[in-house]
Amino acid sequence: MVFGADLRAIGREARAQVGPFALAAAATVVGSAAAFAAGGVDHRLAGALAAKNIGGGVNYVAVCAALSVGAGDFTAGIAVDNVAALIFFPLLAAWARRVNADGGGGEGGEDLIDTHSNLDVEIARKDDADASSADALTTAFVTVGALACGNVLANVAGFPTATLPCTTALAVIFATAAPTLARPIAATAEPLATSLLFVFFVIAGASSGDLSPSTLARYGDVFRYCAVLYAVHVALVAACATFIDGGRRKREFILASNAAVGGPATVAALATSAGWRRLSVPAVLCAVAGNAFATFIGIALSSAFGRFAG
Repeated sequence: MVFGADLRAIGREARAQVGPFALAAAATVVGSAAAFAAGGVDHRLAGALAAKNIGGGVNYVAVCAALSVGAGDFTAGIAVDNVAALIFFPLLAAWARRVNADGGGGEGGEDLIDTHSNLDVEIARKDDADASSADALTTAFVTVGALACGNVLANVAGFPTATLPCTTALAVIFATAAPTLARPIAATAEPLATSLLFVFFVIAGASSGDLSPSTLARYGDVFRYCAVLYAVHVALVAACATFIDGGRRKREFILASNAAVGGPATVAALATSAGWRRLSVPAVLCAVAGNAFATFIGIALSSAFGRFAG
């Protein structure tokens, strides 16, 4: 998924969206810290859930793998977080509709009619890249090669469980240094990665055991953690949207929150449904940047939480 994380393109095309996204990611970090302080969740799972709500499911898996999170905690975390997201996304969409109804949070209807903007050119360029996506064999070869290099790098660094974070770093470097080569691979790899991620979730769920009292208690702890995380995230993003620039950037903050908690697909869907077409590409690029950085943020938070708990 991070083969599309060309950091130079993100900085160039998504400059106006980077600030709101950074604040949304910071809101997740603060929410994670508040939730962890409330107790009940292991620091490793707390870091993984923070990564999930800055990047996405792939970051959650990477942090869990790097920190050796148990199958029970892994399943509880992803299950509860997905339930929380089922509440979060409709509320965010309702907020977007209210902003449109109030006519605030932006510069009117220009998002719907500017067909000559640089962002539209970027959309066309991305569509062309998708049309010429790499073949499956090339994609598999590059992906396996990146994983092998990441594994070697992790072992050389003395952290054998950090294969996925190291692979993420290598993929981001490749995507930034050679975007014309990486973009077709990303177009082919993303649906495959998403499918494999779902398979991984199913396998992890099947191996998590029965619903014993201890398992139910674990789910309760994770529910409380996610409730605090989401509540703080929403409160801070809403405050930023209200007070920064006199409330004229509400649309950017709504999309930034969606990009952090959801990902490229969900933020593109929200931007399209709300009629904010010109904001779609910057928001998607920021979501991709979240995928690139969230794993490392999650590991750093887990380390900080562990020291705090110790």
